[in-house]
Amino acid sequence: MCITDLEALKQAVLKIKGLCWKEGQQTYKWYGRFVNDYHGGDAAYKNGIDPKKYGTCDHAITVEGSGYEIGIMKRTDGKGWSPVWDFFGTGRKINEVVGDGAEKLMVEYQREYVTRFANLENMNINWEETKGEALFEIEVAN
Repeated sequence: MCITDLEALKQAVLKIKGLCWKEGQQTYKWYGRFVNDYHGGDAAYKNGIDPKKYGTCDHAITVEGSGYEIGIMKRTDGKGWSPVWDFFGTGRKINEVVGDGAEKLMVEYQREYVTRFANLENMNINWEETKGEALFEIEVAN
């Protein structure tokens, strides 16, 4: 996933119970060493992150009830940031809070991103939520 608007991410973090944004924190808590034990498609090393950089970040997110944190790392392609975390051991709590693959966090981020865009472009945005889906309508303000 690619995050291009850190302010939208910060606002999303504020809306999810148990998360706390750590501006400028340059390390995140994880197991502490790469043991090469996970090879799924979402493994950080398969997505351009050098295992030597594990544990380092530009910002961090603490997760209540977990001894581990989420690191927000600059992407190697220069197009934004990506969240990285260890979901083994106490890191399982991270998945409970943000969802597998951070889908809960990304839904809130997308909501904030779209809302910020509409506000910057002087547009009205209306949200409707039904059956676990969030739909929105944007219209140009008069």
